[in-house]
Amino acid sequence: MKSIFRALLFVIFFGAAGDLAAAPTAVELGFIATLSGPRASLGRDALDGANLALSEVNAQSPVPIKLQVEDSQGDPKTGISAYKKLLRDGRHFILTQNSNVSLPISQLVNNDQVLQLARCTTADAYSSAHDLTFRVNGSTYNEAQKIAQAVKEKYAAGPAAVGIVTMEDEYPEMLRKNLAGLLKNQDIPVAFSDSFAPKENDFRSVISKLKQRKISILAFLSYPTEAGTFARQFSEQQPGAITIVFNTAVNAPEYFAAAGEAADGKYLAALAVELNSPAARAFQRRYNRAPSWMAASGYDAVKIANQALGQCAFKIDLSCLSKALYGIKHYDGLSGTKGFDDVFGDMSDVYKLVLSKGGKFVDTD
Repeated sequence: MKSIFRALLFVIFFGAAGDLAAAPTAVELGFIATLSGPRASLGRDALDGANLALSEVNAQSPVPIKLQVEDSQGDPKTGISAYKKLLRDGRHFILTQNSNVSLPISQLVNNDQVLQLARCTTADAYSSAHDLTFRVNGSTYNEAQKIAQAVKEKYAAGPAAVGIVTMEDEYPEMLRKNLAGLLKNQDIPVAFSDSFAPKENDFRSVISKLKQRKISILAFLSYPTEAGTFARQFSEQQPGAITIVFNTAVNAPEYFAAAGEAADGKYLAALAVELNSPAARAFQRRYNRAPSWMAASGYDAVKIANQALGQCAFKIDLSCLSKALYGIKHYDGLSGTKGFDDVFGDMSDVYKLVLSKGGKFVDTD
């Protein structure tokens, strides 16, 4: 019965039985995610969201969509290797994750004639006008605005010294640049700025400098494990009152695992998730937990890809797909209602301020 229904959908969608021979039997997209390593929960959440979206679209679509999943390990070189494997396997529509992986891939796709739809990729350098790179989010500027707002509110409460500590990675470094500019425009001086290499696990020197400079408001821009390690070591070296604000990427179980009892009481600028939506309720039923911001991005990326494919007879026609994506102006998804701009192929984001409490981040806005 199901096969008969699918055949009828084929006839309706393509207009005539004669067109069926030209229609693909399935479309396979490349899906690169961080599925192992210190940020593995981010990729697993994204894949869970993507699989939920697949089950929904394939229940209705005349042409099933499949994912060829590759693990980037959150590492740029490994991500490039995953991309090249997908290219060898004939995948010319790929969904990528995180700035440090998506950005180097974006420098290859136009030459390789591959359409890239990135998720949770906020590095400003990713955006190029009228090319084959799209993303289901905006740049770091949106996130920097929310962090700057949090810093401003704390700064206005009394005398304070502001510091910024940044991981040496494209995404947090660009976030720092935008944040510093916003604070300068608001006449909030940055009294201390420092950076550290990825996978750093000893922050005692940085913490000592923060104590010397009497920093009372700190923006710590990194990833979950490093942020959690910093929070734990800070608590061990200097228990006391200081406002710490993290960036969105810290919002993961690895932060709480690394921070232990020191996890609570830290602020974070978080990407909003529509937790009262039908998709969120479906995610809850399927996985017995609420969708995270990363799960929302995986879900939305697949849904948006399917919408574009549906306008192109489910064929990997890059010109048609690009036009279709630019034409999406009002998509209702797990991360809210959004659309692509007309030049860079970016979507906008909504952020909220949350607070770590009892092993999770809870709303403060």
